[in-house]
Amino acid sequence: MNKKEIIYPEYYKRFKCISTNCTDTCCKAWDIVIDEKALGFYRSIPEINRHIITDSDNDNIIAMTEKGCPFLDNDMLCKIQSKYGEEKLCGECRRFPRISQDFTAFEEYMLSLACPEACRLIFDDNNTFSEYYNKDVQGGDNGYPDEIMNFLIKARNISAGFFRTDRPFSEQLALFADFNAYAGDLLFDECYDIGILDEYKPYDSINGEYLFEDVFDIYSKLDYLNEDFRLLVENSRQSLPADTAKTDAYFRKLALYYIYRSYLCAISDDDVLNTVCTVFGAYTIISRIITYLHIENDDKEILRIISTFSKETDHSYENMEMLSQQFSTSFAFDVENLIAAAGASALY
Repeated sequence: MNKKEIIYPEYYKRFKCISTNCTDTCCKAWDIVIDEKALGFYRSIPEINRHIITDSDNDNIIAMTEKGCPFLDNDMLCKIQSKYGEEKLCGECRRFPRISQDFTAFEEYMLSLACPEACRLIFDDNNTFSEYYNKDVQGGDNGYPDEIMNFLIKARNISAGFFRTDRPFSEQLALFADFNAYAGDLLFDECYDIGILDEYKPYDSINGEYLFEDVFDIYSKLDYLNEDFRLLVENSRQSLPADTAKTDAYFRKLALYYIYRSYLCAISDDDVLNTVCTVFGAYTIISRIITYLHIENDDKEILRIISTFSKETDHSYENMEMLSQQFSTSFAFDVENLIAAAGASALY
């Protein structure tokens, strides 16, 4: 078997928790699942063990109090880490905001937008997503057909390319959705010839509807940690999407983030449109919140909204499951409706 290639992008290596200088407390209200390695140690310390419960999924978790995690001190720092060291933390706490995607032949690392400092690094670096895997997979027992992974790698590169031009973001989004409808059809037909991806041409006509109200209905029903954010989503419903050169730059990077975070996960189900729907949903909500709050020119506030949105959606298993189901069943996320919403004029 060929040696696994590990990709650590430059911005990833520069991350360091800023502790008390951070505007957020990452674990304050999350359900923290304790891995087996940490559980033995936690059980041996009475002051920790008394806060461990078993949830409905039979996972061992830390029971939250009204103020959040019981192990946060007055400075909102972790008592377990300060007293016993980072190496004694459970895996979930120790890894955040680091994310790894292991595809056997290669493994990619990135940071989560849910962490404000990681979010700042991602948006400050012009080359954030330039170092990810861009080779053919071959000659190994990877647990999946190499030809499908190579197809997805090529399709991911093309998808990312739409957001590396100077076209308005709405046009880029329309082309991204349209191309992946094409790629999805090829996957359905079990046609994995990567050369055919280069033959993509936009459809001649689009007969979709802009159903943003339905999108807001879906996102309003998510299980939010902070009910104020749900209210913000609801209040932003009637706002127009932010549409300036500055906000377009943020949305391009946001699209690239989700492409590199989730696109290759389609190796398990061939569903490349899931990433398209994720990008579209994030853009629909965040762009209107920006307009509603009148923060189009406030970089710090835009990053705060992006980071909060990620924390509320990307790090909740229940929310991710609900969104995935809606992406595949709701008419609002039908690909022609996505293209119509983004701006079908981009295709012609």
